[in-house]
Amino acid sequence: MQIAVKPRPRAGVALLGLVIAVVLMIPGAASAATFGCSGHINPGTPSEDYENPITYKFACAGRIVGYMLVTDREIDAFETEITVHDPAGALIQADGFACEGDFPGFGVGCMGTYGANGVVTGTISLSERKPCEEPRVDPKLVVVAESLDVNTGQPLKSSNGSMAGPFDLGRPRGCPKSSVLGGLLAEIALMRAEIRSAKS
Repeated sequence: MQIAVKPRPRAGVALLGLVIAVVLMIPGAASAATFGCSGHINPGTPSEDYENPITYKFACAGRIVGYMLVTDREIDAFETEITVHDPAGALIQADGFACEGDFPGFGVGCMGTYGANGVVTGTISLSERKPCEEPRVDPKLVVVAESLDVNTGQPLKSSNGSMAGPFDLGRPRGCPKSSVLGGLLAEIALMRAEIRSAKS
């Protein structure tokens, strides 16, 4: 069952960030994972839980134990239980993630199991911005790869993993066509409005 989380401060993203920082300090665990991930985002269907929803999908070519989705637009809701499906759409029972995050905030951190090549699908909701509104959201994905035994290739029982990414999920697909320049001009206009608001 997937649950929408509305404002109720948590420390998940900060915690995952701390975990990643600690992993980078562990000898032998600082090298980045060599596999890649790719994905995209789409505007979702508004509901009681998600006022301005964005759905995200991604797949990786290797095993991962966690991921962080970092946004450049504030979010105020997200799914806490993430399922994984095979390319044909069948649920992969052994895979899945539990997510936490600070909100309103700029990301969500998820820990769990992923055996490679499945499709991870989740939803976040933007704070007071429509998915296709300029400047559009452009989230980045960072994953934590599972550590494997160098001799057997099997997962280590104590797996801190190594980082891979960030991978760009891009601007929302399915929105009216716009240019990067249009987005930049909208970004500048937003910054000017914030400066004027701060001065008044």
